[in-house]
Amino acid sequence: MRPSFRILLPGACCLLHTLASGAVTASRAPIQFPSLAREEIVAVTLNSNVFACSRDNYTDLQVRDDTDHAVPAVLETLSTRTHTIVQRDSPVSAPQAREMDNQALELTFSLLPNVTPPTGLTVDTPLRDFRQRVRVEGSQDGAAWQVLVDGAVLYDLSRFVDVRQCNVSWNANTCRRFRVTFFDATRDRPDDVREVTSGTSGTNVRQNVRTEPFRVHNVRFWHTESIDAGSLPVHVVYPLTHNDTATKKKDGVFIFRSSREPLTQIALATSNRLFHRSYRLYGRNEAKTVDDGAPGQLLSSGMLTQIRFQEISRTEMTIDFPVSRFREYVLVCETSTGSETDLTITRAEGVVPRLLFAATPGKSYALLFGDPNAEYPVLPETAALQTLVQGNSRLIEAMLGPASNAPGSSSAGTWLNSSALMIGAIIGAGILLALVLVQASRKAGPL
Repeated sequence: MRPSFRILLPGACCLLHTLASGAVTASRAPIQFPSLAREEIVAVTLNSNVFACSRDNYTDLQVRDDTDHAVPAVLETLSTRTHTIVQRDSPVSAPQAREMDNQALELTFSLLPNVTPPTGLTVDTPLRDFRQRVRVEGSQDGAAWQVLVDGAVLYDLSRFVDVRQCNVSWNANTCRRFRVTFFDATRDRPDDVREVTSGTSGTNVRQNVRTEPFRVHNVRFWHTESIDAGSLPVHVVYPLTHNDTATKKKDGVFIFRSSREPLTQIALATSNRLFHRSYRLYGRNEAKTVDDGAPGQLLSSGMLTQIRFQEISRTEMTIDFPVSRFREYVLVCETSTGSETDLTITRAEGVVPRLLFAATPGKSYALLFGDPNAEYPVLPETAALQTLVQGNSRLIEAMLGPASNAPGSSSAGTWLNSSALMIGAIIGAGILLALVLVQASRKAGPL
């Protein structure tokens, strides 16, 4: 091989490799906030542009000032102090029972001394497959009564779906005595089995009817209390679009597309009034057929339920899962043979990551992100900033401006962001390849 050929061939290969691997660079977005009169802690909320191309652990994010020096920054999830509601027992005396003429059962309870008045009750009954109307009345002295709840429905729908509701609640009050009325407590109920006979006179259907009293094992009264649950992440709505629908054996498969926002909850809706299906939710960043088995990382599994039946209304169509950043979410929902699973997405929620840094008056700042080869080290001053942030309640809110390519940010070939240099590189690569081919043909000679 001639010396010129040995020189040109590696040079052409290196240039082509640079063209193939050096086109991905970091992005730079200006951080916009009001003018400062003194040093302040600035909080910039990340947006979908950052989520779409940043790394899962956000190690490719870095704040830089107008002299292109790195600025210490702390990544946190926006949170707020919140309270949660818990149930506490409100003990009562043994009930006084009275069977009424209209087949109703009336139970009267007295609140024990020094007990917080209840705001609800739970009925413990061994019965299955029932629907029972309930009225709750309250009184201070047992003479004058006021209706707290009228027409509440307790039910068990074992014939249709594994769903049971035995709670009744009402607004807070100062009543010390309570009267609970169960209507149709001794109603007649037809047996599930029918006897059908055919004869010369036609078909006869006979069905036994039995009296089934509404048996109550216990009535537990309770009240709710609000307790401090500490800091919980703030949720916001993120876009999530329905991308595709497929079928796998007896399962309906729904594929949703996102920009890798940090999601943690998906709410669904269905037009089916009696809906009770098991589901599995997966997340993935690379397309994969459902037939390959698990179509991604399993995030959640459970049951989706919606009941719209007469006066009964119950909806459990929300899926919660750990904070996840995927390009696609795959919902595999059980369905019966020959039927379609009617599901649409109504809302997707997630947490709010943001960067906090100390800003100086008169300086401008920008956020670098999206370089797949970058993993910026934590600056030594970050620990001091973390301490400062924890004790500082005043934050200057900032937002990211339009992103652009960041010159000099990629170690693999950021110079390709210049269109002139790109064209020149392509022309140079073509010339090198032409020279290589000429040298090779001269060496080979005529065939």
